[in-house]
Amino acid sequence: MNESSPYRTPSFGDQPSLPPELEADVKGLQIVTLGLMVGPVLFMGVALSANKGELGSTPDVLSYVGIGVTVVDLALYLILPDLVARQQRNAIELTESNKAIELDSYKQLFPVFRIRHIVACALLEGAVFLNVIAYLLSKFAGNLAAAVFLLVVIALKWPTGEKVAVWLNNALSLNDFS
Repeated sequence: MNESSPYRTPSFGDQPSLPPELEADVKGLQIVTLGLMVGPVLFMGVALSANKGELGSTPDVLSYVGIGVTVVDLALYLILPDLVARQQRNAIELTESNKAIELDSYKQLFPVFRIRHIVACALLEGAVFLNVIAYLLSKFAGNLAAAVFLLVVIALKWPTGEKVAVWLNNALSLNDFS
């Protein structure tokens, strides 16, 4: 097929790839993300065991607080990590010649991605713990559902080499750090 054909299948080279030097950093970030998920999951298991799996339908004040914090944290999850990333990025001096997709640029910007990712996941982790505590005390199924939903959102945020490479490429080429 013609290279300019809109129907051509993209080759593997079309996808940004992470330099091998940063693969260990991504694995470290995956370990941090797993750590942010394991604690709440284990605590959820303890709460389910303590409540003998009972699911109540009557919320109390703490149940409402847990659901409210979930909504607020989801809004913050969409805004705060990008603000932190922009602030961190502005502290990095990238010259015009350095904006080319190079290993040095990746190494400079990876800590921005890491901080952005950890802030996003930690925000949600706090809401997970609060909802599990609310479930433990009230047995309200809505808090358990909110905790599971937030854990799924964290899992979907799982850092892969491709996700990191795409973010770094966008950050360098578009000066967009969201």
